Amino acid sequence: MNFKLIEELDTDTDIDWWNSNRERVNLVIRSFNDWQTTHRFDDWEGKVVIAKAEACERYGERYDFSSWQFEILDDIKEFVRSSIADSE
Repeated sequence: MNFKLIEELDTDTDIDWWNSNRERVNLVIRSFNDWQTTHRFDDWEGKVVIAKAEACERYGERYDFSSWQFEILDDIKEFVRSSIADSE
């Protein structure tokens, strides 16, 4: 398996709503990274990561995420789905 670890976003921006949005994306990033390093690409845990990313996207649609934040979430979902499909 190839790893694709993602660095967490900076949450020290002096703009509260930016920090809040970035922290929500960071929760998904942490889950994604843990899925690879701790859970060793477990299919069930991968589906949890996808669900967290989708929930974060729904939040982002309501609270004005930037397009690059949606891209990170899309990349995470695509990588997890691809890894799960490869294991079946």
